[in-house]
Amino acid sequence: MFIDANIFAYAILDQKEKGEACRDILDLVVHGQTATTSCLVIDEVMWSLVRNQKTILLESTIKNIYEMSNLEVVSPPSNAPLVAVQLMKQHDLKPRDAMHLATMQHYGIDTIASDDADFDGIKGIKRIGPK
Repeated sequence: MFIDANIFAYAILDQKEKGEACRDILDLVVHGQTATTSCLVIDEVMWSLVRNQKTILLESTIKNIYEMSNLEVVSPPSNAPLVAVQLMKQHDLKPRDAMHLATMQHYGIDTIASDDADFDGIKGIKRIGPK
């Protein structure tokens, strides 16, 4: 399973139902569900904290992501932008979502934890997210 930035961001910033659902997804990982995320996702999480004026949480958040049990942080492959351009055309994705999908394909991941419905309907990809 690939963890998208919005799962981390809602888990940190939202104290309502969506945040709770995202914390539940991350709890699954801590308790044994293997997962992957990328340094681009972490960049998005960092920007989300800055945009929401929560820079005080930056260091601890990044540390916690890297120390999370059963979570591997990977780098996108060097050809991800080339693949992403094709995925953008094929699935009408935004650039960052296409980069995440290219990274998932490279690492053989077919499930994404995300609140982003743009991943719905992509053949071979299953999205789980907060309700």
